[in-house]
Amino acid sequence: MGDLPTTTVKDLQAMGITPRMVKEAIEKAGKVIHGKVLHFYLPKDNYKHDPNIHRARNYLKSDWELVETRPTVTVKEECSEESFRNFDSEKQSQIHFERSVTITTINEFALTKNFDVSVNANIPLGMGGTLRGFTAVESANEVKSRSTSTDETHKVSIDIDVPAGEGRNVSIRTTQRSTEYVYRALLGVKGTVGIEVDPAWYQRNQYWWIYPAECAFPNASVSREIVKTYIETNVETLIREIYRDKVGDILECRSVVFPRPTSDEALLTETRADNFA
Repeated sequence: MGDLPTTTVKDLQAMGITPRMVKEAIEKAGKVIHGKVLHFYLPKDNYKHDPNIHRARNYLKSDWELVETRPTVTVKEECSEESFRNFDSEKQSQIHFERSVTITTINEFALTKNFDVSVNANIPLGMGGTLRGFTAVESANEVKSRSTSTDETHKVSIDIDVPAGEGRNVSIRTTQRSTEYVYRALLGVKGTVGIEVDPAWYQRNQYWWIYPAECAFPNASVSREIVKTYIETNVETLIREIYRDKVGDILECRSVVFPRPTSDEALLTETRADNFA
């Protein structure tokens, strides 16, 4: 515990703890406090030779957790097509349609909220949870540098039968879709938290404290958030019937599946039943 960052008054305020809340927690534990609460008091380890008293320190309450999945949106769509006519023939013909497509896969990371408290490298953030390796002390630029992007070119080919007296329109549609995932980690305070009280003008100030702080203030915390934007490319082939003067309904739609880029495997653990990492 001694390696964790010591808690400051500013840290307590960032976590939503006030001297009044400390007084109420002490009184709830059975003590009676008279006088005016002045400010926080943070005793050191073994204060008054009490081995149960430990200097208040910031600790990891919760490693990275997925807290929100935002709706998927389409960011780009492209279509390549060609028409084949066999209206004047009495025999079925077979055509070969081939195109090259670019498959883009992006994992983009952005630090959207930082811990507004004292942190150091000894906070074991990123050891578990769903974002392994992302620590408590990385800057926004360092988080962003973890982003990856790959472009791979693949050929899509399809053989199509065009019956006599009919026509076919063949198209390849590539769609890039983006989904944002919000990950959150929490820090809290543990150890001993106290207050200084002025009982009366003719008496010395008094010092009161309570421990363990993590039990007295279980909901007190600050968060750090990272948003992962995942962009994937889907490829479909569509076959439509052609009439003499127009393109008709879709006869067939096929999803084309390519091997997943190896660079898309790394930073997230396999904790969700989705289709991206």
